[in-house]
Amino acid sequence: MPNGEELLTQSDEVRAELKESIHGVALLIDPSAPYESPDEGDNDRVQLFEERLDLVECRTPSPGFAYTLMRSIGNVDGWRFPEGQEEFRKRVAEELHAAGWEDVTGTSYDGDVDTTVVYARYPGVVDKLMIMFHPGDVADGVSIYADGSCHPGDVDEVRDLRRERAGN
Repeated sequence: MPNGEELLTQSDEVRAELKESIHGVALLIDPSAPYESPDEGDNDRVQLFEERLDLVECRTPSPGFAYTLMRSIGNVDGWRFPEGQEEFRKRVAEELHAAGWEDVTGTSYDGDVDTTVVYARYPGVVDKLMIMFHPGDVADGVSIYADGSCHPGDVDEVRDLRRERAGN
């Protein structure tokens, strides 16, 4: 099992690979989606983009570490799906499949539930991807949730190494 600098380097690579794969998903949804969170002074883009990336312990196939990522797109006045919600969901699912994502499925609901969902995985990078499409009265929104693949290494050591490097 890696440790020390080797573990930190592996953690950085795993983190970057997850962010890159989810940025590719975000570009399918909004071709202008930024890779990093914009400056706080850019209020329109800040509202249009939210991201949370967390380091977590995992147990599959054995104890290790993984990253989870949540990214939100839209949810500001006037941001709309580029086509009807169901057509957009289906197109995103088709583009994910064409890009090499596996087990791509989608769900639509009847009745009062207006959110539609796409699920997928990207072996070795993303164990579970869930994209939720939320229509709104004033704006539409999309939430992307990704559970990264589990990698060998002590999650507490990864946290300590990252904090040490950051000077915390």
